[in-house]
Amino acid sequence: MSQQLFESTDYKVNVTREPGCQVSFNIHVSPKATHDFLRQAIKVVNKEVSLPGFRKGKAPEKLIVDHFGKQVEKEWKDIVVQESFVQAMRLTNLHPFRKDSVQDVKIVSISKEKGTEVNVFFESMPEIPTVDMKELQLEAIEPEPVTETKIQQIVEDIRYQNADWHSVEGRGVQEGDFIDVDIEDLDNLGKFICQDFRIEVTKGKIGTWLHDLLIGQSPLESREAVSRLEEGVVNHDFKSTRCKVTVKAIKASVLPPIDDQLAAKVGLKSKDELYQKVKENLEKQHQEVAREKRREALGNLIAKSYNFEVPYSITSSNAQKRITEKSQHLAKESNGEVDVKKLDEIEAETRKEVELLARWQFIAQKIAKEKHVHVSKQEVLTELILQGYIDPATGSSKARMDESPEDVMSNVYSMLMIKKVADLLLQDAESR
Repeated sequence: MSQQLFESTDYKVNVTREPGCQVSFNIHVSPKATHDFLRQAIKVVNKEVSLPGFRKGKAPEKLIVDHFGKQVEKEWKDIVVQESFVQAMRLTNLHPFRKDSVQDVKIVSISKEKGTEVNVFFESMPEIPTVDMKELQLEAIEPEPVTETKIQQIVEDIRYQNADWHSVEGRGVQEGDFIDVDIEDLDNLGKFICQDFRIEVTKGKIGTWLHDLLIGQSPLESREAVSRLEEGVVNHDFKSTRCKVTVKAIKASVLPPIDDQLAAKVGLKSKDELYQKVKENLEKQHQEVAREKRREALGNLIAKSYNFEVPYSITSSNAQKRITEKSQHLAKESNGEVDVKKLDEIEAETRKEVELLARWQFIAQKIAKEKHVHVSKQEVLTELILQGYIDPATGSSKARMDESPEDVMSNVYSMLMIKKVADLLLQDAESR
């Protein structure tokens, strides 16, 4: 907690700051200003009411006070609160974070002779620092090299995509099989994660939970399970899902040879060009992965290097949602037997993660404004399609039941803006 005093001719503002951008103003208004506000209130009421023998707005002040005292008092208090808060914000340069961030307003005392005392409690805009990239030491993150093994894996995938397929009857799914599968979200009946999707039932190529569920499953048979991350994998955005998995068919293939004809099927002239194209595409993918890692490292470095308070409402709501999801995931993995100590660790870690992310987002927004970084509607629309939120054929929304279209749009816009700011900062750093 910190306290600070600001003064002007007619105002004295004692500011108390609490963690999470929680701010209270104790405002003292001079008798002169308080009396001026009373006269303003009388004029307002004078224009609204009628007295016999006087035109609206022309009645003597004393008569207005005598006949409409309660109305004058209410208008007086309203003006005092509004004007004193405005002046306090100007003096302190502290403003509410949002329109609904003012949590309490109280007039402690008000009189023409002694002036006014007003208390206002609100959540303020954060005081965002200016980032100096020269002060930061970024670690180099290079793209992963493209190996011959990886190139051959992609070429094999192309062979499978162009194979001749036939159905296998009379047995269940075995290791190495290709199958056509439907996966339905049981918490959103009628919504499919995928339909008629062909996958290879091989350990390491699909999630362990799905692999183990599918082995032995017969065509047209359905089984239910809860999706989960692989052991040791951390993904804060992952949300476990109750799934109904239906094997539509088991497929066997006759693979084409790797030759110029195979290359022609994917629009290339020769086998050599096929290998070269696969290598180039992998290099681009690895460069983008490295670029994304650099963006994430930059955001973490800046958030940790520039410590400032962020609004409690932001960290609280976002952290609580993540804590709930992680706790539910932990409960499912442990069959309902949850370690309280582990839950406490999850809560502490999550709140720290959310606060760091919020700091980076606020700093990125400030830089975007200063550097005139913009995100177009078309960029947002393209990303929504890429992320599967919009069906490109129909234009309909495919967001989850617990996601509002406004939240999805806002999150995608923010993500694109942060990427652009990160790229701008990284480019500046690399050019020095």
